[in-house]
Amino acid sequence: MKKGALNKLGQMSLKEKVKKISEDHEDEIEAALVLKEHMSPEEKVRSWNRHNKHLNKVGNEEEREEFDKSSKRDKGTLTAIWLLRTEAPKFCTKC
Repeated sequence: MKKGALNKLGQMSLKEKVKKISEDHEDEIEAALVLKEHMSPEEKVRSWNRHNKHLNKVGNEEEREEFDKSSKRDKGTLTAIWLLRTEAPKFCTKC
């Protein structure tokens, strides 16, 4: 993405950011890193809360274990990946 396009991400809703980033990136990890970088602190908190609810559901114990063993930085990336998989069908590998 060009710098001008990246600056516009700050004015978009989280759903719009996910859509735009998923259109511009083929690699899930790269897209997650870009998304994480352009999320506001409030968006990060909301996303983490949604991801945490998902992890605490019955049947997600293995995913929760992996998340708990991760560093704080990796947890943010895992949350961004989860958000991309949830919101962008292109990255949905477990659907």
